Amino acid sequence: MVAMKISKLTKLTGYSRNTIQYYTCIGLLMPLQKGADHDYTQREVDDLAYIEKLKAMSFSIKDIQAIIRLKRLSNWHEPATRESFKTLLDSQKNKVQERIINLEKALQCIEEEKENLLKIQDRPIRLGIPISAVGLLACPHCHNSLHLSNAEITYPYIFNGQLSCECGYQAAIIDGIIDTGNRYGGFHDSPDLDRHLYEGMPDEFYKYFHKIADSHVQTLNHMDLSGKVVMENRVNGYFFLYNHFKDLNNDCTYIITDKYLEIIQAYKERIERLGLPLNMVMIADNSMKFPLREKSVDVMISFFAGGEHQLYEEKSLAEEMQPYFKKMHQILGADICYERNSQSIKALHHKYPEGSCLTFIDGYTEKNLTSLGYKVNTQKLGTLYDTPDVFAFEAHKTGEPLYMEYYFSTRS
Repeated sequence: MVAMKISKLTKLTGYSRNTIQYYTCIGLLMPLQKGADHDYTQREVDDLAYIEKLKAMSFSIKDIQAIIRLKRLSNWHEPATRESFKTLLDSQKNKVQERIINLEKALQCIEEEKENLLKIQDRPIRLGIPISAVGLLACPHCHNSLHLSNAEITYPYIFNGQLSCECGYQAAIIDGIIDTGNRYGGFHDSPDLDRHLYEGMPDEFYKYFHKIADSHVQTLNHMDLSGKVVMENRVNGYFFLYNHFKDLNNDCTYIITDKYLEIIQAYKERIERLGLPLNMVMIADNSMKFPLREKSVDVMISFFAGGEHQLYEEKSLAEEMQPYFKKMHQILGADICYERNSQSIKALHHKYPEGSCLTFIDGYTEKNLTSLGYKVNTQKLGTLYDTPDVFAFEAHKTGEPLYMEYYFSTRS
């Protein structure tokens, strides 16, 4: 037998050095040993080919070890050994046939799910600014009612038109979206059109994320929202309502805002595919001076939006929204936060120099809301110590606690 080193065996068989060493360690390969080295021969080449054949039959490594032992001890000449191997082959055949049946069922389920996806995409409803919501619109400068001209209206929605005020303020309704023309000109954010923020997070994050969402859905469904106004801002980060319109009563008017027109356009298209006849005002505006009447909002949803907002602004989202809240209103919120003096906080504020030095600090949201006169009920759900290096999570230093919490605040 001509001996060869492991490097030649890897080239000859295509197996990696690590695999060959592992197979040697567990006894699947039995090379000649010279001191600390191994000499491999044609026998090991044949053994690797046979192992590959057994793997193709879906045998486990443990089963392959047993078969190789039988082969080495008998070479299949003893009738009892051949019968034992035949029994093992028959058993494996039954397992493979059962697996094939299960895989065929899986293929059928996949096809059914693909058909369900096509059905979902086939039920779009074109949405616009509800005619019933025109009374909510007002000039952000002088607070007078806005004039609507050149309107394209198909009841119950306004799809296109011009909004103007005698003081000179103007905005456009384009395909059912109010575009104020205010654009974000900074370099520290961008529209997340492909929703990468949702990808790659640890399982614990999704568990807490969904607990918070379920809590918000239950709270909203226990409210009498008939005729009320529910608002969600900063949806470039997370958009709670989009994922839960189907779970809510939807007998209210929704106002959705973001600083990116592209995000509002993308979500409008996706919401239309839900096939729900929603009363919804969508506004693209980088400022917090919305073309909305003051004291019109009953409920604000801040689904991680408060922290998102203060990455780019000094004032809190709740402070900025004060002119638009009715006297009695609620805020449903969710936050992620770090310890005040953590390295994560320092890295976050370095990455986002435009915003507040208080954002994402544990305890800040409750303190801020309390100072604004709210009664606040806050609950921490869990702690993460490792997150992927994406978006604001790049600042999270592995091993430091990142808290996830939700809160419900009221003011009357």
